[in-house]
Amino acid sequence: MPDADERFPVDPNAPVFFLSYSWVRVPGSKRAQANAYKHVLELFDMLTADVPGLIQLAAGQQPGFLDREVITGGEDWQDEVKQAVSTCQVLVALLTPDYPTRPWCRFEWDTFAGRAAFSRATGRPTRKTSILPVLWTPYGKMPPHSRQVGRFIPTGLPQEFVAHYEENGLLGLAKTYPDEFKAVAWKLAMRISEFWYARWTAPATTRGGTADDATEGGAA
Repeated sequence: MPDADERFPVDPNAPVFFLSYSWVRVPGSKRAQANAYKHVLELFDMLTADVPGLIQLAAGQQPGFLDREVITGGEDWQDEVKQAVSTCQVLVALLTPDYPTRPWCRFEWDTFAGRAAFSRATGRPTRKTSILPVLWTPYGKMPPHSRQVGRFIPTGLPQEFVAHYEENGLLGLAKTYPDEFKAVAWKLAMRISEFWYARWTAPATTRGGTADDATEGGAA
């Protein structure tokens, strides 16, 4: 693990990664809501288990942030989302067909993309971003203004794993190829750590930006 660099302070209250996903309310009980997003939770749990083995976290620092309150039907989530996306180091965006149109997804993406990034190797500003767009469903889309951001494609895996990921998305792997789902999730954790070591993203200068329109239909 590289030594800490005073130029790039680590905020122990900031998660390493932020999991951004499209959320809609599911009719029925809180259990039905949670069941609909169980694979989002499964991916998050895998990443939070793997990332600490790849990155030297500060004492008490959380590997990742996922707004479980939204999934479980809680109400107090907006301030936590704004704080986390303003201070995390990597944004993992789970791409679905509606991702670019969901107000909170746009808010999370734009908030992170608007933060200044610096190369850890040179200390200089960089135009590269630590956004990781992950194909969650087969027809997942990125925001239209994000053409310079490359979509995550796992490397170092059997070609059929990559083909199944491209064909089914990560959610499809969770449903049909669970072992491949785990393998791709590990590669995603590795990419998170690569971004962490390559760049430092400064906290947002202001965290008062709103996604008021995003309150329609849920958090994302």
